[in-house]
Amino acid sequence: MTLNGVAAEEMDIVLSPGDHVYVSFIITAPEEGAHEVEINGLIETINVSGVAPAATLIQAEAMTEQDRFSPIDIGAPSLLSKWKYPVYAAGGIIVLLLVGPAIGALRRRMLRYRYDL
Repeated sequence: MTLNGVAAEEMDIVLSPGDHVYVSFIITAPEEGAHEVEINGLIETINVSGVAPAATLIQAEAMTEQDRFSPIDIGAPSLLSKWKYPVYAAGGIIVLLLVGPAIGALRRRMLRYRYDL
C-alpha cells in the first residue's frame, strides 16, 4: 500500500481460487488534506481532516471505560486428559490378555503341524 506514492505498509496474501479474505490497513496520514492511496493498482483519494467526529470520541471514551481486565476462563480438563496414560496402559494389558492366548493357540497348532504331534 502506498500513501502519496510512498510505501506505507506491505502485506503478502496467498489465496486459493474462490477464497475471500477481509484485509484492513490502518495508517496515520502525516497531515490534513487530500491523500492518494494505492493498493495493488487500485487508486483512491481520501480526505483527512484533523477533527474527529463527536460520535467517534464518545464511542472511544465508552470503550475505554468498559475495557476491564478479566482472566480467560479455561474450563477444567476432562477426566480422560487426567487419566490418559493409565487408560492407555490398561487398554494395552487388556489387548495382551485377549491376543496372548490366541497367539499361544496358533503357535501350538503350528508346532503340532510341524512335528505331527
